[in-house]
Amino acid sequence: MNLDSLVKQGRLPWRPNARSKDLEIFHRYETPLTGVFWMGQEAVLFTMVFEGDGDLSVWAYVKLDEEAAAGLPALTFETLEVLDDWVDGQFLGREAVFAIVQGDRIGSRWTRARVESGLLEATDAFLTAVIRSLPRDEDAANRIRAKTAGLDAARSELSDSSELLKI
Repeated sequence: MNLDSLVKQGRLPWRPNARSKDLEIFHRYETPLTGVFWMGQEAVLFTMVFEGDGDLSVWAYVKLDEEAAAGLPALTFETLEVLDDWVDGQFLGREAVFAIVQGDRIGSRWTRARVESGLLEATDAFLTAVIRSLPRDEDAANRIRAKTAGLDAARSELSDSSELLKI
């Protein structure tokens, strides 16, 4: 499978290209969040790895090996935690595609990456690479606004936000 052609800008993340067929959903909340679609004889696992406060989210895709694909009909997940563990296991040690989704459409930023230590770590690396690739705004005031927004976001995420602004 050519991972470079797996996702297309403007497509739904659970139908990332015109060849994706036979959607099987494992978890949904208004829209599919985790599941499998088929491209010819190959099964592709998709999942929304992370959803931000706004309308941005990060989705990941990996081709399932033949054994995992053959076992799909018998799969059941008693809890979301069991599903998440299974999903993480399917990605671990494999090359995957990561894409930024805005609203319910795939955006222009996506890449292939090997998932070495987990989906969240790979997503963090993907987002860091996206941020570094963005063109620099020549207006210093805009850069400062963006950086302070980043500080506000970091402060809200830190368990001990006093470390961020220690005087």
